[in-house]
Amino acid sequence: MVYRTSDFKFPPSRGRDGFEVKKGGEFILYFIGRDDRPKKNSGHFKVEYSNILHIYFDEEQLKPFSLQILTCNDNILRVERK
Repeated sequence: MVYRTSDFKFPPSRGRDGFEVKKGGEFILYFIGRDDRPKKNSGHFKVEYSNILHIYFDEEQLKPFSLQILTCNDNILRVERK
C-alpha cells in the first residue's frame, strides 16, 4: 500500500483510507464508512525493530494488525500490512 501526505493533490474520489501515527504511541485509523464519510478509530502502536508497527485498537471489533514500512520519504510511505 502507498500513502501520501494529506496535502497531496489527489484526483476526486468518494473517499480514501488513511492513518495518523502520533507521538506517545497513539494511532488513528480512517476508513470510508457506509455513507462515504471517513470513520475515525483510535488505537495505539508499538514499534518492533525500526520498521514494523504493531497496531492495537480501543474498539474490540477492530482486529490488531502490523505494518512493515518498506519506503518512507517526504512524499511517499509504502507499507505492507501483515
